[in-house]
Amino acid sequence: MIQDQLTNPIVILFAILALACFTACCWQYRQLVKAKKVITSLLPAEQKDKAGNISQTLNLLVSHVRQKIQDSKNLRQDAVAENKSISYHHKKLRAVLEVFPEGIVILDQAGMATFANKKIESMMGIANGDVIGKQPHDWCTNEKVLSLLVRYEGNVTRLRRSETVEFSPDDREGKTLAVTMSPISLPSKPEVTIGILILFRDVTAESMAKRSRDDFVAHVSHELKSPLNVIKMHSELLLDVGDDPQHRISSLNVINDEVDRVSNLITDLLNITRLEVGNVSISRKRIRFRDFITDVFEKMKRTGEENNIQFSLNLPQSLSHLSIDKDLFRIALNNILSNAIKYNKPGGMVTMEAEENNESIILRISDTGVGILPKDQKKIFEKFYRSDDDDVISRNGHGLGLSLANEIISLHSGHLTVESEKGKGTTFILELGKTSTLLKEAV
Repeated sequence: MIQDQLTNPIVILFAILALACFTACCWQYRQLVKAKKVITSLLPAEQKDKAGNISQTLNLLVSHVRQKIQDSKNLRQDAVAENKSISYHHKKLRAVLEVFPEGIVILDQAGMATFANKKIESMMGIANGDVIGKQPHDWCTNEKVLSLLVRYEGNVTRLRRSETVEFSPDDREGKTLAVTMSPISLPSKPEVTIGILILFRDVTAESMAKRSRDDFVAHVSHELKSPLNVIKMHSELLLDVGDDPQHRISSLNVINDEVDRVSNLITDLLNITRLEVGNVSISRKRIRFRDFITDVFEKMKRTGEENNIQFSLNLPQSLSHLSIDKDLFRIALNNILSNAIKYNKPGGMVTMEAEENNESIILRISDTGVGILPKDQKKIFEKFYRSDDDDVISRNGHGLGLSLANEIISLHSGHLTVESEKGKGTTFILELGKTSTLLKEAV
């Protein structure tokens, strides 16, 4: 019976199907085992021990993949935020550079301009749009500046320290600009140059101050050397003249005059320096202004009469009281009157007049002397300025008296002006406001 069943086609078919199913199950099991190994290898080390059966392994893998996706999203969000932050700071930096008072150009490693603010247009006469994306030789026309810039064109790494050159634009007489090139390097590697910062500055005021300082030193040296040479010469002369009283008196008078000249120069220098640096404290006192200017005039009159100069004082019977610093104001009036005497003609006249209105008291100090040329009238209140006119050169002076007088009068909130005609004389007009004086007293 069993034999009959083995030969039964149906039984044989079922046996074949059962064998096929068993083989398929064995193959699937082996594939699952392989898949588990592969999946387990994808898991982090701390999760491999948790991978028991296939289901647990797949769950862990799905969880791990989800975490990776979330981490990727977070990184992308951080990158976007960082990019926005960089963009904001970049725009902020550009905004700051745009309002910078100096002209700025930035070159990249190839020497190409990557940034230029709008100040460049007023500095160099070229729009910043015509600078960006170009080499220096394409936008710089000044030969002196270009000779500096082209040294590093195409190779900015050769610039190791800042370099500066000054020049005067062709279209703006009297202007002085300074161009400074500085290397741009990485904070972590300061020795590596990645670009160049070019700064254009207007140094006209600095240049004028430097020239003024040099002129000041030259003038002081000359004004001190000249009287010292005269003193030395007459000192040697005294040794040779023996007992001749006439020569001795003449030389001693010259020495005395030159000593006074040096003394006056030093005094004026000290006074004007103190005024300019603000070390002078005004000690105002309410005074009878008419009595004060009369006293100053009479003392100067005694000096001028020795030079055959005539004097005239014309004042109202009453002038308002003023609050001034008597010592400083006396220096100002003395300097103006001294000029009226020095630059007068033999037998000439010096006149002082005063008038008063509701707002101010006006003094006029006039002479009948050599006068002042129109071109010099604009400069006579500058330190050490002296005209090249022969009538002026022939008289001793150091060019500080009127400058000092103007400073003192300005310190009293007054104004000093001049009217003059060559060969006919000069009038200095001094105006002091009464209202400002009374207000300062009240304060």
